[in-house]
Parts: sequence; structure tokens; C-alpha cells
Amino acid sequence: MKYLIKDVNKKEKDRLEKMGLYCYDLRESDMGDEVANIEKNVFINKVGNMITNEKIEFEKSPNDFVNYFDFCMKNEQVDKIEDLLVREKLDIEKILNETKELLKNSEEYKDMEICYVLEDTRDKSNSIIVAMHNDDIIEINPFTKEISDVADWAYNIDDDVFAMIESDKKISYMSMDMHYGIWQTIEQWYPEDLEHKKGMQKYLKYCKDNKITKDVIEKETKLDKLPDAMKYYKKEKVKER
Repeated sequence: MKYLIKDVNKKEKDRLEKMGLYCYDLRESDMGDEVANIEKNVFINKVGNMITNEKIEFEKSPNDFVNYFDFCMKNEQVDKIEDLLVREKLDIEKILNETKELLKNSEEYKDMEICYVLEDTRDKSNSIIVAMHNDDIIEINPFTKEISDVADWAYNIDDDVFAMIESDKKISYMSMDMHYGIWQTIEQWYPEDLEHKKGMQKYLKYCKDNKITKDVIEKETKLDKLPDAMKYYKKEKVKER
């Protein structure tokens, strides 16, 4: 478990908890010379806060506390909030459920559907979720839950999917409707109008590895006449030899 010592007020505590972090109070010892315990809430002898990336399991006692020294000996202290947000692997099911709940409870974004999740392989806190409804597009940070509007005229598959995959991001989730749109785009734009062909190849490899085929996409979306984009993956493989 990672932890950060930082004084926070109630507003910042609420913000941190919305980011998926946990915030606790620190109690000073009776002697007043050191931190004694970590507790959920301290009203007397509070000396600060501890923020963690995982939930602390408190002892079964009337006061519900964990010894500060013992905790620090077993866990890793970090220097900034961003260090707490770094995950070795995204919990996709949890992230999708949280994001769906976030959108459902928003009057402005309640009609949005999650299209894909791109996981940043170097810094998980830079991962993004993209949701759409008609011409409306938003990006969501899976940890901070911050939402940014994306202009539809500035969005395209080449720059916003293939270029991302070409750099440090990988697909952790993608809806079949999104696959359908991407395969249509590949057919229309490849090869002259696609700049990030390496990213396209990584995308097609993802499809191959996950058994996403023309038939599967058509069956799931209940749409037909989908061009078979996998033919371009095979041609690229021949060129690389």
C-alpha cells in the first residue's frame, strides 16, 4: 500500500475520495511528541492526514485505529498525489461500472455511451475513457473522474485512436459499435489518408488476438455490409517480411 502525509480540508478530502483514494486522520500521542495512530476521524489531538491508495482495515476496537509506526514500517510513503494514482493494472470492470454510474447521474452526460478505454502503459493516471452520443464526445479520467468535452470537428480515428495506440496507450476496452466505426474508417481512409499506420496495425492485432472479426462485429451491432479490415492487417504482415 502507498501513502502520503498531507493536511487536507473537508472539500479536498471529498475530492480525493472521488478520485478513488482514501483519506484518514492522524492522532498525536498523549506525550505530544509523535504521531500515534491512524483513525477514520480525529477530533482531539489531530495532527494531519494520511492519504492512501488502498483501504485500511482497522482493528476491531471501540476506537478503530491502526498504529502509525507499524503501518509506516510495512508500507511505502510517496511524495505526491499522482504517485498514489499509479496502478500496475487497470481494474476495467470497476472503472466501467464507476463511469457508467457517473454518466447516469449526470443530467448533461446521461445519454453518453462508453466507446473505449485506452490504458497508458507508462503512467496509469494518464489513461482515458472516451464516451459519445451522436456528435457529442467527452474524455474522462478514470481516476479523477474529470470530464472534458471534445469538439467533434477535431476528433478522428487516426489521431485520437491510432496515434494513441502508436505511442504509450493500449486498448483495455472497446465497444462493438466503436469497432464497427473504426473498420468503416479503415476501409475509407487506408492507405493514403491514414498517417498512423503502425497504430492501425496494433489495433488490428488487438482485434486478431481478441477474436474480433467481421462476423462478430456485425452480429453484436446488428449491422451488416461491414468491410473486412483484417485484409489490411495481412497485407501489412507480408510487407514487413
